[in-house]
Amino acid sequence: MASMIWMFIDDNDDDFKTYQREFRRME
Repeated sequence: MASMIWMFIDDNDDDFKTYQREFRRME
């Protein structure tokens, strides 16, 4: 799953901060 997240971040670097916030809530 982590690899998918890194791929997502690599393709959507501008949205990284927002996505990270969402991911932390899901954790």
